[in-house]
Amino acid sequence: MTLIKMKQIVITLIFILTTCTIASAQWTKVYQTDSCHCTYFTRWPLEGMEFFGDDSGVICAEGDGFTALTLNGGTSWDKIYDNPNVSWNFSDLITGRNSYFLDVNHIWFCSNSIMYHTSNGGKDWELDTNQISNAEANTIQSIYFVDSLTGFEGGDGYSLFRTSDGGKNWSLVYDSASGDGGVYQIKFCTPKLGLALCGEYLTYILRTTDGGINWTNDTVGRGFAPTGLSYPDPRNAWYTDELRLYHSTDSGLTWNIVTDEPLGYGGIRSSCFLDSIHGIATGGDPDTLKIGYTSDGGKSWQTTTLDSEGSYETFTSFPDTNIAYVGGRDALYKLNFQELAVKVLPLIDSSLQIYPNPASETVSITSFEAGSTAHLLDILGREVLYGTVPESEPLTLDVSSLPSGLYYIIDGVSRTKFVKE
Repeated sequence: MTLIKMKQIVITLIFILTTCTIASAQWTKVYQTDSCHCTYFTRWPLEGMEFFGDDSGVICAEGDGFTALTLNGGTSWDKIYDNPNVSWNFSDLITGRNSYFLDVNHIWFCSNSIMYHTSNGGKDWELDTNQISNAEANTIQSIYFVDSLTGFEGGDGYSLFRTSDGGKNWSLVYDSASGDGGVYQIKFCTPKLGLALCGEYLTYILRTTDGGINWTNDTVGRGFAPTGLSYPDPRNAWYTDELRLYHSTDSGLTWNIVTDEPLGYGGIRSSCFLDSIHGIATGGDPDTLKIGYTSDGGKSWQTTTLDSEGSYETFTSFPDTNIAYVGGRDALYKLNFQELAVKVLPLIDSSLQIYPNPASETVSITSFEAGSTAHLLDILGREVLYGTVPESEPLTLDVSSLPSGLYYIIDGVSRTKFVKE
């Protein structure tokens, strides 16, 4: 074993032992199905959840179509489907993936070949008879909207439908009769670049580079059901199955296993990556919601457990590096990372060299292993730059556009810092 490799193992062990600080006491319960501080609540299990960077969020439940909105990070909630002309019947929703929240104003549900849509936060609802046939519509497993008009529905056999009028009309853009399972989740990082996670015993990734008009199909894994897809930027994409985390650095063309069983017993039920290093995964059992957090691209994980049912459907939302939301079937929790983000970085390695320091235009980094990715983070742990370390020369990053202040550079196992003038 080389000295460099031994050094990395030691630093990794120190990192794991000194950063497991996200205890259950630090999570705040912001919703519970049977007794909470909401204006309205429901006894039905939760089926969908999404939060946004301004503390706004939306939840929905199965059975009675309960839908609620918060504008203050879950401190209070208001029911938003109180239009008496709307007859809700969501008891046949497969999962919360049959709903999509573009923002607090634009919300879609699909049930019994009917598309329910609001464009003003639930004040008014439109019921559009879905132009997909009843047989196809009853197998819809996922919904995603790029904007208020362009959206996608995914169903059995890897069938994908596209709309350009907010859901009133749909056209089939991809179908595979030999597909095993269905389209589990759809994500776009730009209006043109999208991925669809498919499968049941074989995992397939559908890719588009033209806004979803055409799709290609690749087999990337086998043996476990897919559970989560993230596509935060045109370079990085992530997906999880029940046991493993996979990462692509080429927009979904190729995939590598990053880690096995990050949550241990119980497996992964949902996952969400904010960028190339920050991610949340959830799973558990009938009595416990297990949460994992990574700030080094999935190489190491901090875990904790919360009181919620985590064996069936769990939810993750990571609107920015300051806030994360997780949930099981009967409760939602919130964690504020604003001060914690820097604490979970790897320990500073004094042998790493960066010059000049302070810097105003560029910085050059030595001692990181060739081929590794160096991430430049601000004081709150937010990634602002990254680069791949070349084989025979220092990595140079252009920092001229960054605000003045303290920054950290990490490669997942080591960390150094510099000052931008």
